[in-house]
Amino acid sequence: MALELTPAAKSGIETFLQSAGKLSDRKDLLSGSLWQQSYQDGRTSRAMADLLDGLARLRREGHSVRVALFDAQPAGGGQARERAMAGWSS
Repeated sequence: MALELTPAAKSGIETFLQSAGKLSDRKDLLSGSLWQQSYQDGRTSRAMADLLDGLARLRREGHSVRVALFDAQPAGGGQARERAMAGWSS
């Protein structure tokens, strides 16, 4: 699965996906800098955290779940970002 999140968040998300799924594991995930930014959008919503919960559960059940993170922050923002992300591949 590919998620529109900064690759810098990979470590925290991977740790969460390998966790036991306790409330403290989710709290640790959400304490990361990605989830604490002043500007929040749907990429760091409760729904995204719930999706990651579901993926972690699937892993614990033995399913092969891989998560790739992608985001682009080129100079110029807006359309430049959209063009850069359109060229992304895993």
